[in-house]
Amino acid sequence: MSSRNTRRRRIIWGSIVGVLALVLLLFGDLIRYGLGQAQGQFHILLNARPVAEVIADSTTSEHIRERLLLAEEIREYAMQNLGLAQSENYTTFFDQEGKDLMFVVAACEPFALEAKRWSFPIIGSFPYKGYFDSTKAQTEAEMWRQAGYDVRVRVAGGWSTLGYFKDPILSKMLDRSEGALAEVIIHELTHATIFVKDSVEFNENLATFIGERGAELFLAERYGENSPQLVSYTSGQENGRVFANHILRGAQRLDSLYQAWPENADSTYKAGKKRAMIEQIVNTIDTLSFQGEARYGAHLRRNLPNNAYFMSYLRYREQQSTFSEWYAEQYRGDLIALLNDMKERYPSL
Repeated sequence: MSSRNTRRRRIIWGSIVGVLALVLLLFGDLIRYGLGQAQGQFHILLNARPVAEVIADSTTSEHIRERLLLAEEIREYAMQNLGLAQSENYTTFFDQEGKDLMFVVAACEPFALEAKRWSFPIIGSFPYKGYFDSTKAQTEAEMWRQAGYDVRVRVAGGWSTLGYFKDPILSKMLDRSEGALAEVIIHELTHATIFVKDSVEFNENLATFIGERGAELFLAERYGENSPQLVSYTSGQENGRVFANHILRGAQRLDSLYQAWPENADSTYKAGKKRAMIEQIVNTIDTLSFQGEARYGAHLRRNLPNNAYFMSYLRYREQQSTFSEWYAEQYRGDLIALLNDMKERYPSL
């Protein structure tokens, strides 16, 4: 009896070890990535301080104190006035000590506007991958460059854990203008309210629209319709829209080029045509009528964008005109009605 039990236990433990070995073999990279992200996220969560405590601290600078009070107002407005999900997000503060925290890698096919996607349990697939470690982000980026992809690495100024954790205010957020601070908080709270699995482009476009319109409404109520804060923000947004629309038109032209390659076109031919078109898109930035066109054009001439750059604009802004039409026509300029309808149509994770 004892011998049979011993053999049975050995079989059970052997099976468990075998399954674990298979899981590590198949999903080892994903597990290691998840553990690394969890470590970075928990470091932030465990070292974040309650906003009320930071405000009351006599060593807190007046600038930080004023910005935290403003962030509290924005958070309250977003939840009470706009109807974004009630949560404890942005009730804590994390001091970045001047350091960037999140590095986001995106990759795209070199001769097609097709993004590389990474799949994760529960939350679905994403056309980007974030790291708390810049070295790991650059290693990931270089791997995809070597595989022939167009790659972009950017710093994320904020992100949402989709309601799973208590997202803190990050200290670098407080360097933004009143409007930009309102926009990023409302943008990320939108993700915590509505997030459709495997629909990143919809999620980001919706959060962009709600963030920008919500910021305008907050500024108008907080400072007044003709306030310098609102005028400055809307002027900056209009400049951004002019530039973004130019890049989106450029993405359409690139897509048309990629869809019409001659059958015998080799990679050298494709690369030449692609570069010529991107240079043309960049060189015509100076013809746009918006503040900063020379600065934008000069920067992109020095750092010629690739497909991953154009994909980032499609990801966040391709659907803005559609949302604007819905907002004006279907919802009669009522952002709360639009948001409520989206919540009913698209239950979050």
